[in-house]
Amino acid sequence: MLRPLLGEFVMLDAVSANLLNVRSLPSTSSTVVGQLTRGMVIVTTPVQYNWVQFRFGSTFGFVSGSYLQKVHDLSRLTGSVNTDLLNIRQAPSTSARY
Repeated sequence: MLRPLLGEFVMLDAVSANLLNVRSLPSTSSTVVGQLTRGMVIVTTPVQYNWVQFRFGSTFGFVSGSYLQKVHDLSRLTGSVNTDLLNIRQAPSTSARY
């Protein structure tokens, strides 16, 4: 049985492959539901046999842990803003004050 993402073993991992297939189940024979690119960071939970589970859109996806590197230095995580104006809110809601 697969455990939900909100388990006790949540980790941050960075994709080390140029292109990594996201699968519907933890198996190379399962359906590819998307792809990740090198350097993307995901919040993962170990599942079984070196596979990890993570939130992928409105569902969960699975990737092989062989193509991930643990993120230890959170100060190196960066992002970019692709808009002219960005509201920083006090809570995770569009109705929250900014």
